[in-house]
Amino acid sequence: MKGVKLFLILEGLSSLEIKELKKAVQSPLYNTNERLLYLYEALRKQHPIFPNTTAFKEKIFKKTFPAEPFNDQKLRRIFSHLREVTEQFLIHQQINQDKFRKEKLLAAAYKERRLFDFYKTKTEQLVQQIEAHPC
Repeated sequence: MKGVKLFLILEGLSSLEIKELKKAVQSPLYNTNERLLYLYEALRKQHPIFPNTTAFKEKIFKKTFPAEPFNDQKLRRIFSHLREVTEQFLIHQQINQDKFRKEKLLAAAYKERRLFDFYKTKTEQLVQQIEAHPC
């Protein structure tokens, strides 16, 4: 059965992360499909256990697309979209937990955009951090 990867990823999230994921699903930066929020809400209620059965998927489809007959392909596509949003959310969470890595990424963004004054200032700050905490 398809959809297993999404279920496994969602099962790996804490209750707090599931709640925070809603912000990513609602954000136009990550999602422009309003149906994805319906899918998220239907799955959130099942957290942390998602039965990988046809009956469960039909129930989720009905909550996501209430006026439409079950369409497995359409469900797979929206599962895939929610998986992608969830993975972007996880990347964002990881970056925000490591301030130094976040600052390095910002310096790299400045360099790629030829903002050399900002790049120089940011790299000097990073060097100072490294020298202050060499280990």
